[in-house]
Amino acid sequence: MGFDTYQGHFVRLLPDRLVVESFEFESPDPAFAGVMAMTTELLEADGGCEVVMVHEGVPDAVDPALNEVGTQMALVRLAAWVADDRSW
Repeated sequence: MGFDTYQGHFVRLLPDRLVVESFEFESPDPAFAGVMAMTTELLEADGGCEVVMVHEGVPDAVDPALNEVGTQMALVRLAAWVADDRSW
């Protein structure tokens, strides 16, 4: 079994506010292939920042629950990095 790959680029960047990315998944299985957009918005919140992420065009074969878990894991790592705690 091989590994699927992807390539991506930034579509739009607004410093300290918004990141829009586009990813193209390359897979021999069409159910895992395709283009996905991910929009990350940073909103002011009491004592910090709220991160809102929207995924569009997620390939049909990707389990939404697993996509959610992966996104949460990435945010935990980002929070640790921002806090300068590189123990992850």
